[in-house]
Amino acid sequence: MRSVQTDWFLYKKLIYTFKPSFRVTEVLQKDNDYFFIFSHNMGNAKSLIGKSKLRKLNPKTLAELQKNVDVYFTADEIQEWFQEYQSNLNKGMSKLTRKDFKEVYNTVFHGDATSFVDQLFRCFDIDGDGFVDFKEFIVGLCVSSSENSETKLKWAFNMYDIDGNGMICKEEMVHIIKAIYKMTNTVEHGEQDSAEEMCTRFFEKFDLNRDGYISFKEFKEGAMEDSMIVKLLECDPDPHI
Repeated sequence: MRSVQTDWFLYKKLIYTFKPSFRVTEVLQKDNDYFFIFSHNMGNAKSLIGKSKLRKLNPKTLAELQKNVDVYFTADEIQEWFQEYQSNLNKGMSKLTRKDFKEVYNTVFHGDATSFVDQLFRCFDIDGDGFVDFKEFIVGLCVSSSENSETKLKWAFNMYDIDGNGMICKEEMVHIIKAIYKMTNTVEHGEQDSAEEMCTRFFEKFDLNRDGYISFKEFKEGAMEDSMIVKLLECDPDPHI
């Protein structure tokens, strides 16, 4: 058993998004920090493969990941994630597929996660080959939960910028918000404005030159005043945990 200090969203991302084989035994809070006490177990069904039978990450790839400015995991943590990554691959596969992502999210969330996962997968799949290899997996995990505001904002902007043209239009923002609502069943419970209403509010604050698009500069400046546009992407399958 060991103790770690991390942010609340990253903890949930570890537990829910990629289903690592950790069981939290205690959560302590001091001021604004959370301390998690956890023990290692056998994880999900796909993790029942003996960890001793799974190969370790080769030293060259490990060194490349540690040199990546966006990766903040230690060598041991990267190796642990490599074990989990392998145990979640389908038989005969060496990379995660879009289907793998969807299966995880549709298991975790009460709604339909398909649309949201399509966009999340797009951001993880850096080379656009239709798969997420281990390097992309680690970089995506670190970037999407980064404590560096610039890094986190770039990731959030890319999630909204579906066509990758460097600008967010209203249709793209509505699509992402609707995907989040659909995945979390938010609209059905009447807990938020409609996607169109929320999009309108964001554009009123963020689209400073009123050209109908939000540039990264506008997004960055607006997010400093209203962080909800980023927090929306930090979907919570169980707000009571």
